[in-house]
Amino acid sequence: MSKRSRYRARIAGLDAASRDLEQLMLRESALPGRRANVELAAAFADVVGGEDGGEPGWPLVLRWCGLSADEAPTNHPGEFLHFAAVQAAGALHEGSSPDRQHQIAEMLRVAASDERWRTREAAALGLQRIGEADSSALQRISETWIRDQALLELRAVLAAWAHPPILEVPDQARYALSMAEAAMVRYDELGPDERRAPSAEVLRKGLTFAPSVYVAAMPNEGFSWLERWASSEDMGIKKIVASNLRKARLARAFPERVEEVGEVLMA
Repeated sequence: MSKRSRYRARIAGLDAASRDLEQLMLRESALPGRRANVELAAAFADVVGGEDGGEPGWPLVLRWCGLSADEAPTNHPGEFLHFAAVQAAGALHEGSSPDRQHQIAEMLRVAASDERWRTREAAALGLQRIGEADSSALQRISETWIRDQALLELRAVLAAWAHPPILEVPDQARYALSMAEAAMVRYDELGPDERRAPSAEVLRKGLTFAPSVYVAAMPNEGFSWLERWASSEDMGIKKIVASNLRKARLARAFPERVEEVGEVLMA
């Protein structure tokens, strides 16, 4: 039995309305520390998402998602409750009513722009859970967020689609590549001072890895996309393309294509 499975069994045996579950989460959060207990957080989302209609876990998810950065600061055990609950919100999306689905999408949107980096990661993981269950729902959410052009929301969408199980369907991989295009265009439009802002740096980091996942799923269209951006005269854009080319999922599996795009970069 995996670590995540063992945690699922422990969580399922606890009453969400009692303090026992919260104490387990806090005690085994691994915070403060460099790496939170991601297996425990995922197990919590698994169990809550598997409940009928999200009850009785929904009230707990609401409460923990509402923890502010003052109440649950970065690297504090309390932050872990927020981290786990945001993922669980995504797990609850499929079986929820339309009104609750809208509420969940808004909760994830707020989390995507949170000052806490783990909360932003949790937002992307929550979106991935939505996408695994219903890719069309993830597309609808992505369209809304992309339209508003908020940098941290763009990054969350990029990271959400960078999930191989979602990209197994060609149309979904193609859609993910269109999200990369929207994000790259947005970054390309930023001036030098704008790119120094923290939110722009977060988006840049997302662009250095997410497209490589899309390209690995759809190499013909993906490498054509990278080659087009490799011809940019913007050194920031070129560095983003180069970073994607260095990812093992491309460098090892498609060395000739990587070399071709690399030649465009150097031209």
